[in-house]
Amino acid sequence: MLFETIQGKQMIKHNLARLILFCAILMWPLNNYAQKTVYAFGFGTSFNDSTVYLSAIQVLPDAQVQKKTGFLKHRASYTSQMKRYLESNYIGHETCVLFFSTRKEKLEKKYIKVRRHAQRNKQQTVKELSSEEFRFSALPKAENH
Repeated sequence: MLFETIQGKQMIKHNLARLILFCAILMWPLNNYAQKTVYAFGFGTSFNDSTVYLSAIQVLPDAQVQKKTGFLKHRASYTSQMKRYLESNYIGHETCVLFFSTRKEKLEKKYIKVRRHAQRNKQQTVKELSSEEFRFSALPKAENH
């Protein structure tokens, strides 16, 4: 009889452990990305041209930020949008970078810093692209998932 109660208690402990594990798995976030308002601007330059391009700060439509690392999902797709725009409207093979933040004030400071750095080089011309000239567009639904 003593053996049966010990065995019964062990079974209860194992079942309880399985139940806790099962609940933990159910509560684990399935989506690693948070839907937030993300602000961004693009910077483009070519090694064959003396002009650097800065897009206006704008809200990225349907942008998602990875919760753990803070990385922007599909940031390469947004960069490609600016690269295609510059290569189709200006001369050169552009290299583009995307600066982003969920805090607009922080991004505005970064924008000023990048613009000042580009303006310090007297051999470069800084062309600021307005929101009417260039705007990041929402990603296709197939690419966004």
